[in-house]
Amino acid sequence: MVQSDPAAAAELVSSEDMHANQARMAANVFSSWSLIDREAAVTWLEGLDLPRGNRQSMLENAASSLAHYDLDGAIALAQGIENENERNAVARAVLPSWAASNPREAKEWVMANMEGSTQRQALGQVIGSAAHADHEAAAVMYREASRAYSSDDEWQEFEHIPSQIVNTWAQQDMEAAGDWVMALPEDDHRKRAVVQLVDTVSDFDLEGAANFVLTLNDGPERDAAAQRISYEMRDYDPESSFLWANSIADDSSRSSQVRQSLNSWKRSDPEAARAAIQSADIPEDQRQHILEGWDE
Repeated sequence: MVQSDPAAAAELVSSEDMHANQARMAANVFSSWSLIDREAAVTWLEGLDLPRGNRQSMLENAASSLAHYDLDGAIALAQGIENENERNAVARAVLPSWAASNPREAKEWVMANMEGSTQRQALGQVIGSAAHADHEAAAVMYREASRAYSSDDEWQEFEHIPSQIVNTWAQQDMEAAGDWVMALPEDDHRKRAVVQLVDTVSDFDLEGAANFVLTLNDGPERDAAAQRISYEMRDYDPESSFLWANSIADDSSRSSQVRQSLNSWKRSDPEAARAAIQSADIPEDQRQHILEGWDE
């Protein structure tokens, strides 16, 4: 009945006392009905004696589903909600589809209708979603956001965005993605993006990813990227994995990666791996500890 005649199903649900099972039934009815007659479904939902959280959850799910078939209808559903918190929550359920279709329009709505942390989180969602469809547009909006939010606390909420942009961009043009990343301010945002670029490119061009890491200056960025290269090479080229691990500047990270590379190398060529222990740039006590347990 829910699929064939949601209005009749709605009448049946409305006639019962609202408890957990009825709330789930109401959610199914609303999702189906909103695809057929959005206004009638919303009017019906507003008349139900539901906790606000249940109603909001239904609206979010319905809007998210509707966005796949009728994006304009889903946007209208979100914009037509009177309660601000509900409206913002439902809009965020629509934003992934909206941003993929028209990122600039989605951004403008967020900036005009939200504020504070809610605005920043929604804008990050828009940019991240846009990155899957148009990485260059996402890069422009990220730059605009960097000018709009100056405090560290505000900007912290965007730290994952460069990684999302690079993840798509690097699959299409590694060199351009790398140039964009390295033009960013040297901060945690860029470090995350550098590692994401290496991680993404390693899946289809490990040599290209390694060559990119060779261009990086010594420091936390290069260490994190070299660690990723070492990991990717560990199972099929443990000698190269060891050399990359041994090039890491941070003592703790280098020692950990060297031990893991040697353990992999030991399985394929224990004599070569044992000889490499002597050249490993690790503290002497760790070297002796590895040697003591080598033949076990």
